[in-house]
Amino acid sequence: MIYSNEEIELTLNLYSIAKSHIDKLNQKKQIERLEDFNKYEKNDYLYYLHIISIVNNWVKELLPDELEIITLRNFEKMSFDLISARRAFEEYLNEYDREDEKIKLKIVHTYGVAACAKAIGKRMKLSEEDMELAEMIALLHDIGRFEQIRKYDSFQPDTMDHAAYGVEILFGEKKMIRRFTEDDAFDPVIKEAIAKHSDFRLEGVEDERTLLHARLIRDADKLDNCRVKIKESLDVLLGSSGAEAGKEKISPSVWEACVKKDSVLSKDRVTKMDYWVSYMAQYYDLNFPETCAIVLEENYIPRIAERIVYTEPDTVQKMKILTEEVEEYLKGRAGGK
Repeated sequence: MIYSNEEIELTLNLYSIAKSHIDKLNQKKQIERLEDFNKYEKNDYLYYLHIISIVNNWVKELLPDELEIITLRNFEKMSFDLISARRAFEEYLNEYDREDEKIKLKIVHTYGVAACAKAIGKRMKLSEEDMELAEMIALLHDIGRFEQIRKYDSFQPDTMDHAAYGVEILFGEKKMIRRFTEDDAFDPVIKEAIAKHSDFRLEGVEDERTLLHARLIRDADKLDNCRVKIKESLDVLLGSSGAEAGKEKISPSVWEACVKKDSVLSKDRVTKMDYWVSYMAQYYDLNFPETCAIVLEENYIPRIAERIVYTEPDTVQKMKILTEEVEEYLKGRAGGK
């Protein structure tokens, strides 16, 4: 029988889930004697063992081309069980109010960043291991945001350093990272990438692989933020309507950063328009030509700029200049592959 790639992938994912449950049951009891499990655990254990047995027998019947897919997938030696990691993330989210608009925004954003990391990584032709690592980092990069929203109902950096808080809950005393992956081999890369993902500038990373993932999560974060700025409510993003923001001027220090083709410091943002301008100027800080190419292909910069109707004459002129200059900058970077 000939199986499609999708059927093979689905079966291997099922195997991965079953193996994860078996491992967790064994770890919970710290033994492997079936008689020591309670009735429900015993039933689960036998069920998942049965699945593993079926998949192992199924593998023996595959054609050479189908076996090659499994060799590439290398499902028994995957760096991460991303299905279990997503399940653990969903369990973590249950501690928060999923109906809160800001919480909703960050949930969607998290999965959006994971998708963007995969899209960029695919264009860069990263290894399967680095693709999985990038997705794990993306899943966890904003884990500190949810507590920030619950405590302060805000995304503003002066309320909490969400990256530092995320590192603390993942790698501090509680070691929450083990809820997402049992393997600690990549802990230093994950920790550093999350810690640095929202820094104004990426500095102080010497290890080559860590630098790759620190750059990748920053690009993926900004790439999904294009979607956020286009689709999310301006009231949620700015705390005011687009009409109100469009009446405001751009502060001199903010415009100076734009002229220098630089990102905008948080402390320099005074008006709502300053915040909006900073959302566009951040694309001067993209790391990879592949990311720049995606931004251009999706026409993100003009679409972000056009969300607000600018009625302040000085702002009208400057937003036109900024839109054109960011576009030209990205074209130069995208062509530098």
